[in-house]
Amino acid sequence: MTGRWHLSITLPGGQKVTADYREPIVRVMERAWGDDPELSDIEAILAWQADNRQQIEACQEGRCSHDVT
Repeated sequence: MTGRWHLSITLPGGQKVTADYREPIVRVMERAWGDDPELSDIEAILAWQADNRQQIEACQEGRCSHDVT
């Protein structure tokens, strides 16, 4: 399958975070998906978001190079 594979999550504060499925943070995002996410998972996602803002924006706008072939 070709295309771009991303996981997006909206955090309790309203921030939308998007990551390529191959990023290690995706495992944390999957754990945080439920109704009552662990605070440590939210903190880890926020820290990753702060370090990867440009990549997140590129993924959300379809400008990233995370193509899967």
